Amino acid sequence: MSEDMKIRQTAIEGLDPALTSLPEAKKKKANEIGKDEFLTMLVAQLKHQDPMDPMKNEDFAVNLAQFSQLEQLIAINNKIESQSAAEGGFLASYLGQEIVLDSSTIQVKNGDGGKVAFDLGADAKSVSIDLVDAEGTVRETVNLGAMKAGRQTVSLSELHTQGGEFKVKINALSTGGLALNPQGFAAGIVNGFVPGIEPMLLMDGREVSPGEIKEVRVPSKED
Repeated sequence: MSEDMKIRQTAIEGLDPALTSLPEAKKKKANEIGKDEFLTMLVAQLKHQDPMDPMKNEDFAVNLAQFSQLEQLIAINNKIESQSAAEGGFLASYLGQEIVLDSSTIQVKNGDGGKVAFDLGADAKSVSIDLVDAEGTVRETVNLGAMKAGRQTVSLSELHTQGGEFKVKINALSTGGLALNPQGFAAGIVNGFVPGIEPMLLMDGREVSPGEIKEVRVPSKED
């Protein structure tokens, strides 16, 4: 076999690793090649081919198609990894933060209803929270006593109601005897997240979508 034929055979054999799966190609082991090496080998193959037996057009087209597919797969994989990294950073920014959901529904488990956030427009001499079930029946009332005006976040623990989903209704009377009745929202501390096609945050063990967030607050000292 002539020297040119040996070089051509070596170049052709060197193209086979390009057909391996993308994850393996990315690891870049000693016996594997990337897209740049693939193209270099293809050029070398053309340069050293036997003039009496040149590469057929269909073979050349196959090699180019393989190169194109490899390049597209690498680009797609890099894009997915970049998006995953950005998504992870975005979700991680919520860790340890108190979030307020755009929902008045709380989930009670083992007598714990998590946290409820609301704003008082004035000092109140009495504040209470009703837990209302799907039928509109008040299942339990939590009395909070007097509270100052401003943002409030209260924990609903040691409830008599052991489990279920409930709407919260805030009842408040100002020091002057006027009804304040602010709207209550489910709230909690973000202690984890689940990345993916539909990323979720873990708020005190409850999965919530970032799109449900109404407000992000600095956690109170009691948290």
